[in-house]
Amino acid sequence: MGYVIESEKVTNFIQDTKIKLPRFQRKGTWKDKQNFELAISIFQGYPVGVVIINKEKKVSWLLDGRQRRNALKEMRENPVKLYEWAKKYLKFRQNFNEHEITGLFHSKVSSYLQAEDKNNEEYEEDIEKEYEDIEESSFDRNDQAIGLKILLEIILMVHEVKNGTSKWEALFDFTEYFNKLKYVKIIEGEKRIDPVSLRSFLLEMSREYQRDNDDVITKDFFINYYLDQIEVSEEKITEFKNAVVNSWEYITNSIKIIDDSEQVFDEARIGVINLTNASPLDAQNIFSRINSGGTILKAEELLSAKPFWNIRYNIINEDYKEEVRNLYKKLGVYWDGTLVRWDAAAILISNIDKKGVFFDIYKEDNKLDIESVTLGFKLISAYFTKGISANHVTQLETSKDIDWDISIKNFENDIKQVTDVLLNDKHFKILKNWNYPLNKMLGNAPTLEFITICYLNWIDKNRPIANSGEGKAFKRDAKILLDKLIYEYSIRRWSGSSDSKVRFDIGNWKDRLKIVPHDDWNDLITEVSEGENKGNNVKVKTLIPIIYYFEVLLERLPEDKNEIHQIDHIFPQEKFKENRNINEAYKDSLSNLIILTKQENNLKGNKPLNEITDPSLKKSISRVSGINESDFDKYSDISNFNKLIEQRLEFFKSVINKNRKTFLSN
Repeated sequence: MGYVIESEKVTNFIQDTKIKLPRFQRKGTWKDKQNFELAISIFQGYPVGVVIINKEKKVSWLLDGRQRRNALKEMRENPVKLYEWAKKYLKFRQNFNEHEITGLFHSKVSSYLQAEDKNNEEYEEDIEKEYEDIEESSFDRNDQAIGLKILLEIILMVHEVKNGTSKWEALFDFTEYFNKLKYVKIIEGEKRIDPVSLRSFLLEMSREYQRDNDDVITKDFFINYYLDQIEVSEEKITEFKNAVVNSWEYITNSIKIIDDSEQVFDEARIGVINLTNASPLDAQNIFSRINSGGTILKAEELLSAKPFWNIRYNIINEDYKEEVRNLYKKLGVYWDGTLVRWDAAAILISNIDKKGVFFDIYKEDNKLDIESVTLGFKLISAYFTKGISANHVTQLETSKDIDWDISIKNFENDIKQVTDVLLNDKHFKILKNWNYPLNKMLGNAPTLEFITICYLNWIDKNRPIANSGEGKAFKRDAKILLDKLIYEYSIRRWSGSSDSKVRFDIGNWKDRLKIVPHDDWNDLITEVSEGENKGNNVKVKTLIPIIYYFEVLLERLPEDKNEIHQIDHIFPQEKFKENRNINEAYKDSLSNLIILTKQENNLKGNKPLNEITDPSLKKSISRVSGINESDFDKYSDISNFNKLIEQRLEFFKSVINKNRKTFLSN
């Protein structure tokens, strides 16, 4: 990889048609405040940040800077949009006069730039004198003040919007004299002035005049410029000329402001880091070092900007295309209708796991979690390059084991078959019915490892069907692996970076199918029941997998599989603050945790057991805790917590020594 850091004209950057955007891009998240503060920097003559472009196979991909580029493009091309940002930033209303807006502008901009307070009138009068005593500076203070003055003039030029049309647009509304004007378009079903086209029209007119003249544009040139382009009756010509004469001062002022603002953008510079053949890891590291305040570049964005992943994917299948179309819709990104390799990986997780066994891929608003897109790439690399790191994903581009028109689709279909075989087992059915997918329980890396090793084992056993001898052995191995992953997660063996662990485990996958000794599980259960885990206070998060695992071992289905379930405390947490004689670590111990529906959890609240009156809730708590309702008074007294530990620990160990043995042997 090579790179060059360059300074480029802002106008060149935003007009460069050779720059391509990644296939997948996050939607714009910049607020009006950020947009206007960027405008202040432009007109103040400050640098406006750094963007990253990766050049690969003669194609320039904009890896970072899309939102900045959009903002720069809008503020240059559309004075009305710049005005709207200013109105929200400066907080002025429609009925404010020019003096009030000017005062707000100087106050707010000075505050933002942390400049000294100045009398507004002096500020305007002394623009050229203000810094005359300074011998040398990195910036021309006079130019900076003039730049901000131009920004203010744009705002005042547009001010007074009526019926959706600004004063500036209305000034050039000559539609009653001309049937066709270049800057009039059909907008929302009616003819309206397009501010972007109007600015472009005025700029072109001014440039044409300046080719042969050095002075300010004349009325005659302005009038003839219109008349040369459009035929109009003599009567209308006279009316048009009169309209121009009556507004000539404002017209020339507007044209000058447009010219001046274009010069600001033409002189503005932006930093460009031009990379050559950058890996996703290199691009992410560079981005994090130059833009610590930005949203980190995601792997899926970087990959969608690489030529390899934009090669067409030859699947002629309408159902598959519909899946891709839905993916882009849920991501809120435009899809051009073509299928490429990036799509095959991006859709993998949502395609293989429609039953929600492995991944929790939807947010509350039913929008796809973008992380699931990344997981698709990682699952492919876990099998084909034996790892899930960024480097392993990158190695997919050079893997000779993948025929992209066949291998990925076959892999997808195989994983679906593996899932069906697993769901033939009653214990995996129970786990699914609790509606708590593996990645929600254990995290992404253990889940990817589970799927990959199960798949490797299924291939090794010659792709068995569920009820065959090899199929039963396969399901037994899967349960051994699940048991091991839950144990490891609970003792925090998966904390920290897990890429290297996944790589090692996949490379030695047969060793992962060895049973965790019962003594190890008994030691773990004893510790976490008393609120400790390897010498540290236990955390509820590490116990959630055990709690769901116990429901599976007990072969206990949720009473309503459509309900959302949550972990709750038997003794309210406040009880431990009230009694300092009780070890506070007991609060989040396994002994004090049960699983209830969200509704039951809300109903219980912070009540001790003996204050619960709802018969159905009392029955549910007794069912999941193993505490008889007759003992609710006993286990509402915090001083009896040690007795609760004894009772529940005996129950937990019986599950481990009896139910777990049955689970792992069938």
